[in-house]
Amino acid sequence: MNDNIPLLPSHCFPGIDYINEDIINKGSPDNFAWGLTYKLSTLPDQTTGHYLLFPMAYNEEDTKLHCITPALQSKDWVGPRITMEYPISAGQIVLQGDGHQRLQPQKADYLLRYSESLPIAVVEAKDEDHAVGAGLQQAMGYAEKLGLLFAYSSNGHGFEEWEFTTNTQRSLELAD
Repeated sequence: MNDNIPLLPSHCFPGIDYINEDIINKGSPDNFAWGLTYKLSTLPDQTTGHYLLFPMAYNEEDTKLHCITPALQSKDWVGPRITMEYPISAGQIVLQGDGHQRLQPQKADYLLRYSESLPIAVVEAKDEDHAVGAGLQQAMGYAEKLGLLFAYSSNGHGFEEWEFTTNTQRSLELAD
């Protein structure tokens, strides 16, 4: 790798006009947001000739860890009121010739409970590359199987809600 790869100073890191392997490998608290993964452009920018550093979107697990779980916890979905990776089914059994195969089990990313013995909603998480409501149909299927009142989908930037009692859908901010 080139020792000094120029960056556009105004891109993600104002005031930075180069980057070297040491910064890429170790990170720097002044220049990088900790917890994010970055990718370096493979070709220089056609206008400036500089290479660019882009924050990568969170995958589903990172979205849950850094965005969705903290948002739920800030609204008191903690302790016995929240369960992650709640099993919905053990996995469908498919017959194949003389044998069979069990498909992957279904799990809701989150089960929310009004009280310890009263579950009311499931939340389906998607990575940041998906729309907020991309997992809503999946969440609705899980909620129907469990007889719940609400289904939510999130990509870490908001929530999409389905309320079964009124058959209405609405968008919510992450902080709502």
